[in-house]
Amino acid sequence: MRLKLLQWNVWYKENAENILKFIGQIDADVVCLQELTQDSSTNPKIDIPALIGELGYESHYFQTLTEKNCTMGNAIFSKHPLTNKSIIYTHRGKDLPSYDASYADEPRAYLEADIHVANRILHVGSVHLSYCHAFKPSPQRQQENDTFVKAVSRHDQSLIFSGDFNAVPENELIQSLNKQFKHAGPDFSEKTWTTKPFSYDGFDTNTLDWRLDYVFCTRDIKILSSRIIPTDFSDHLPILVEFEI
Repeated sequence: MRLKLLQWNVWYKENAENILKFIGQIDADVVCLQELTQDSSTNPKIDIPALIGELGYESHYFQTLTEKNCTMGNAIFSKHPLTNKSIIYTHRGKDLPSYDASYADEPRAYLEADIHVANRILHVGSVHLSYCHAFKPSPQRQQENDTFVKAVSRHDQSLIFSGDFNAVPENELIQSLNKQFKHAGPDFSEKTWTTKPFSYDGFDTNTLDWRLDYVFCTRDIKILSSRIIPTDFSDHLPILVEFEI
């Protein structure tokens, strides 16, 4: 059976109507999203995960972060039955109701669920790993990477996982995953970030020069096609993968 998976960091500052419009147009079977908000200064009191569910998806959403004027998390959506939902913190951070957080303080999590399709179970994962200054390695990120790799390594078949890894292709994490799993594509040379200006702690960029978003799977899954989709929505470009189980 053929399925389509959409991977996208939707950006917590993006207008909810744009996110819903894009997801509706793509009409993927499985959607893995990061930076989804249920309340934010851009979309006050708007529960975007719930609205995506109304497009015909079952959902597994987990709120990782609560800040002033913003609640945010990751999600997996599926047009097929979704069971065995799990959450693994990759980084606990400062789990406080409200604080002026640095990126290093933010909690991060790996979400996983089972999708029942064609009398088979497909394991699907979604993650948003911590930002490190200019995407350079750090001891904190190394611990987080180890936790994440351990989580996905529980499966040796029927697993597809994606996310904003906040790591460039040359990073040890990406190289390790590429050896253990199948990279679903497209080629590492194709960029996904940034389409909006970014400035933090002395690191500034406003051009599409970085690859931070990925889709990997176990080797029993056949990848039919993959592409990065141009869009003006979000600061990340989405990845659409068609695969066969």
